[in-house]
Amino acid sequence: MKILTWNVNNFNGSNWNLMDNNWADNEDIKRENNANKIFEKVTSIIEQPDDIAILQEFPYQDKWKNIFDNKYKNHTIISWYHNDSDKEFRVEPKYGGVTVAIVKNNSRWNLRSLNGHKSNKNKKVDYSNRYIEMYNVDKEINLLGVHPNDAHALIEWLSKNYDKRFVPNIIVGDFNAGNYIKANSDVKFVENRREFLRLTEGFIDVCNGMVTTNYKRPTQIDHILIQNSDMFIVKIKKRDVFYSMDYSDHYPLFAEIDLTENDVNKFIPSKDIVSDIWCVETAHGIESSTDVNYIASEFAGVGLIYHYMYNGEMEHTHGFDGILEEVLRKPKYIELVTEFGEYSQQQIQMVEGIKNAVAFVQSQGRAMTIAELRELREKIEQNHK
Repeated sequence: MKILTWNVNNFNGSNWNLMDNNWADNEDIKRENNANKIFEKVTSIIEQPDDIAILQEFPYQDKWKNIFDNKYKNHTIISWYHNDSDKEFRVEPKYGGVTVAIVKNNSRWNLRSLNGHKSNKNKKVDYSNRYIEMYNVDKEINLLGVHPNDAHALIEWLSKNYDKRFVPNIIVGDFNAGNYIKANSDVKFVENRREFLRLTEGFIDVCNGMVTTNYKRPTQIDHILIQNSDMFIVKIKKRDVFYSMDYSDHYPLFAEIDLTENDVNKFIPSKDIVSDIWCVETAHGIESSTDVNYIASEFAGVGLIYHYMYNGEMEHTHGFDGILEEVLRKPKYIELVTEFGEYSQQQIQMVEGIKNAVAFVQSQGRAMTIAELRELREKIEQNHK
């Protein structure tokens, strides 16, 4: 399952701000060029029935949907604004466009009708131009696409429109909020950050820490939030922010999830790219670790092992990286156990070199010169001939 979110800025491009231009759009020819580039990228990613893209600030005028429909016959645009059965419940956008989904024609994603909102009581649903609720009929996943004014507005939306039949497993979009520190931030910014943290409790922020806008002061306000549950843990296979896509003032965010059911792959080690944890289900239970050597050895029944002495006590690790970490931390306490034949000559020399280099720095109070490093290497090689 591929997920994409992108605030497309009404196709005005990367350097066009509506407020700075009295809420006027860029020239049509420039907008059409940006739209075509964005459509091309989105449709190249949305290839399978479970794939979905959520776009914010999509122009609500029919022209833009028609451009898409006429060129991309295998894809469709879905939104409350474009859905006839939701017209009586939707609000009309004044500016800034609407939030839409782009999926394949044979998509397993369906739009949840505004009529299903118990809070509307046959009235228009506030801010429905800024949100979209989709559910995957095969995977039983609820996805909420969002574009609130701030984190508090999204919390209010979720509270007002809460329905136990639609609890989002995935929330994507332009949140206008994020967990980052801004220099000289005011009270409003700090409170917005707190509200965002409250909002994201129980979710994995897939692209956390990655800049998502090209503003003069770049921000982290676009997000893909995935429920931190058994359904998704160790299932996030890819994530990215496509910085080369400069057709909006926001960059597109991407995630790929492997939700293959009844799959033997759970018995083969896999890595969650967000947590960097490897996991595998074995006959004696589930093993998880950031150490791929350990997981691989548990999986295969054989693996790497390196014995060493730590302050006179026998220890072991499953990777040579573990040895290097120990030697760099406390070199004088570590001695390799070489009689088992677990170390190559090159590894033995490397550990000896590290210990000698540390001793030099501690005694001289400076880094070794290139000439001194060469002399040390030649001395070690001579000792092991």
